[in-house]
Amino acid sequence: MIVAKVSELISEDENVTMSIAAETCRNDEGHGSSYGPDGSVLSASSGVISGEAESDLNDGDSRSTATSETVDVLSLEEPLSIQSDDGSNNNNSRLDAVTETKFWDARPWLQYIRDYARAIRVSPEGLLGAVLVRVSSMIRPSVVLKVTDYDNPMSLNLNVALVGAPGTGKGKLVSAARKLIPLPSGNPMLELKPKTGESIVSKFVSMVQDKDDKGKPIPKQYHPEIRTDRVELVQTEVNALGVSFKTDGSTMLVTLLQAFSNEYIGAETRAKSSSVVLPPYSYRLSSILGVQPSESHVIFDNSSVGFASRFIFVNAIDTAAPIQRPLMPKNQWTCDLTRFDSVDPFESLLRLLQVGGRESFVDPGKQYPLLEMTFPLVAKEQADSMQLKGVHGKIHELDAHRLELQSKVAALFCILDSRNLMRKCNVTAKDWSLAGTFMLMSDRARDFCLEERDRLERERRVKSILDGQLAKKAADADVSELYLIETEDKVIRCLKGHPDGLSGVDIRRRVNTKWRGYVKDAINRLHEDQRLEPVKQGSSEVVIWKLSSEE
Repeated sequence: MIVAKVSELISEDENVTMSIAAETCRNDEGHGSSYGPDGSVLSASSGVISGEAESDLNDGDSRSTATSETVDVLSLEEPLSIQSDDGSNNNNSRLDAVTETKFWDARPWLQYIRDYARAIRVSPEGLLGAVLVRVSSMIRPSVVLKVTDYDNPMSLNLNVALVGAPGTGKGKLVSAARKLIPLPSGNPMLELKPKTGESIVSKFVSMVQDKDDKGKPIPKQYHPEIRTDRVELVQTEVNALGVSFKTDGSTMLVTLLQAFSNEYIGAETRAKSSSVVLPPYSYRLSSILGVQPSESHVIFDNSSVGFASRFIFVNAIDTAAPIQRPLMPKNQWTCDLTRFDSVDPFESLLRLLQVGGRESFVDPGKQYPLLEMTFPLVAKEQADSMQLKGVHGKIHELDAHRLELQSKVAALFCILDSRNLMRKCNVTAKDWSLAGTFMLMSDRARDFCLEERDRLERERRVKSILDGQLAKKAADADVSELYLIETEDKVIRCLKGHPDGLSGVDIRRRVNTKWRGYVKDAINRLHEDQRLEPVKQGSSEVVIWKLSSEE
């Protein structure tokens, strides 16, 4: 079991010395290291990985940060998977069995999640996604990510989609994450199954009517009452979210879009009792969504507004699960989340709500301070590359928020890595590279979801066509049968007026055009039913039909 341990961050981060490999990777002008197409550090002179770097590839886990300019070299280090000009994904081919094994073996807590997942028969990838969302939901909203010096601090709000058909254990994954990451005592995080965008905002803050000295409500006077500053949205059926999107006046989609990007959520309304607006850095809102490929249109139909690109996708299936159930892992993993708790969780937040945003404070750094998680040089360089691709219009809409997603995952990997509780909030290059590998897993799960959706849609269309053809045949058969019955009645009536009988040609002439094409079949069936009998006249080959004696 993963225990959310109550402990204090007791000392400064350990001093980190610059590795020889990183030193040799710097060029003469003093610029940052040169990185190859796979994200590995290259020697400035030869363009190949140096011997010292090769050693780091195997077991290095330096604490390099943007401030120390130490570069962590790791075999798992991957650049952002940026769409090329032709729209292809350059890094999918690198996600092989060896890379995945190295990923899960890179950290003790990753090993624990994998082994625990295999023991309870769920997907390790899916369980990791559920754990990331849960941990994100427990951290106060003033903890932010400072990836570059040119952008505003980023929120840690995270969205994860569990991809799998019914029976793949999506609900079990959410339950397992709850068990692995129990809610620490005093943590105000609330779990919510969303119905409307308004219900999400009201979970954070409610408007309470003021009262006079005698306790009587004062008309039209309300004040905000903070219920929590962090919420985890859990919806294991994506079609339920789709229903909410289609409701008239629904703000669900807009709220989820804005929350991921740390924008204002809520709305000012005429009714003071429901007029709530949450400014940036005042709320933590992360979500986990169960997505059946057949219903994934709820996500992908809104790709044009960036909804799908705001999700990490993880497979709820594990095709590599061993036939023999493994034993539960023996060791426990301790995850310290209390280091992010504040003394007055709601007092400063209430002041923020009252002024409407940090920019309204005279001294935001003191009146509503942010705890910034810093990032290594490799992250800054890849962020700049990604932003340049974006401004050139060369990023696919499904990768529009890839930088934010990898940054959030890397930050959570930093938080979850509790090998050293003295560690501060400095994301290392190894955190970044592990997050890059996890993004490739997300690509795979997303591609699987899209392929399954398309396959199921093709099957549905084929079935619809076949059903239509069968229905048409059945309808045609029904119409033909009706006409045949009507024609039989016409033949009987015609012969009743000619007791000596008529030939088939004469009968056909006497029947209306509408039924003439069915006369032959009608005569044959009446004969089989012994309602007509043939009579030959002399040597003529023409058959005369008369009503049978019973008719």
